[in-house]
Amino acid sequence: MLKYSKTIAMIENDLLSKDTVAQAYAIRACCISGYSSPKIISALKLLTKSNEKSMWQNISDMAIAALHLIGAEKYSGNNSAIKELIKTKDFSII
Repeated sequence: MLKYSKTIAMIENDLLSKDTVAQAYAIRACCISGYSSPKIISALKLLTKSNEKSMWQNISDMAIAALHLIGAEKYSGNNSAIKELIKTKDFSII
């Protein structure tokens, strides 16, 4: 259990960091692992307003897709980048 809580804490910290690469990998980790603590969901919601990019993707698009994939918020929009991220399920296009 300790390893699990350390992993979640690392993801939460990376989501809240100013490092966009760390944010992108933390978002991807949420999607792959299905982690969705209240702090993770809150951080992802904050990131939906980000104007930053990482690995050629908008952080906001990645956060919106992640919220959909972890079951926190259903995405029903028409943004093709977000729809593509959702389709990959684990952001394997990054």
